[in-house]
Amino acid sequence: MSPTKQEQGSSYAAVTLVSSQPEVQYVALRNINLLLQAQPDILSKEIRVFFCKYNDPPYVKLEKLDIMIRIANEKNIDQLLMELKEYALEVDMDFVKRAVKAIGQCAIKIDTAAERCVTVLLDLINTKVNYVVQEAIVVVKVCSLWYFSGCCSNGSLRTSSANIPAMKASSLNYAKILTK
Repeated sequence: MSPTKQEQGSSYAAVTLVSSQPEVQYVALRNINLLLQAQPDILSKEIRVFFCKYNDPPYVKLEKLDIMIRIANEKNIDQLLMELKEYALEVDMDFVKRAVKAIGQCAIKIDTAAERCVTVLLDLINTKVNYVVQEAIVVVKVCSLWYFSGCCSNGSLRTSSANIPAMKASSLNYAKILTK
């Protein structure tokens, strides 16, 4: 179902507010996110509008990440992956972890881009930055579970090789999700 002119107009009006003060930006982004739940492709050509700026507050950056994941598609995935890779090299650990998770979400959402997403994750593992490496390993493992459900038999996983608590937890949580 294609978006109506009213939906398109509403979404473009909200996009103009994305360059406002952070508080107004956040409200606009939340509304855009709601619009995208009904019409996921309505802003897929406008992904650059949602790229994070270095001075965006954390709550705005996280909302922009959610929107970028929601509007990601085969046409804009390469541009998005480059941006997410940059975010994964920033200093804010929480934002970095969320950006790495976003790469995994893109891999799961867009089957044809999974290999490209994993390549970016492997590049991040090679950075040798501890928290980036840990998060990237968790995300690669989750993507592996998603695409190769043979790694998971009857909802149980071999977690003895995972010595990072987050890796064990993500393995078990995603095993539960995949077996539902």
